[in-house]
Amino acid sequence: HRESESHKEAIKITEERAKERLEKVIVEQEKVTMIETQRVFATAYHLAKLDRPYTDHPHVIDLQIRNGLNMGKVLQSSTTCKDILDHIAEIMRARLVEAIKA
Repeated sequence: HRESESHKEAIKITEERAKERLEKVIVEQEKVTMIETQRVFATAYHLAKLDRPYTDHPHVIDLQIRNGLNMGKVLQSSTTCKDILDHIAEIMRARLVEAIKA
């Protein structure tokens, strides 16, 4: 039976399904990570719009976690908040320059 074509085909199908399952799990994890990152960026941007200090960032993240949001495990320090806002400012500045040139 092990040498039959149908058995070999069944093994091949089983292996492909296992590989597809792994790919789906990885894609789903990437989606979760992206959502967490978006939430952290939105929080940092909100603090900047309100002229709040970077040191408020960890406290607001903690509040969101207590309210049931999944904020991930990284990007939660005040230093990270500064880096996020620098990144956002750089992109906004580049878009402004392009708009002015146009």
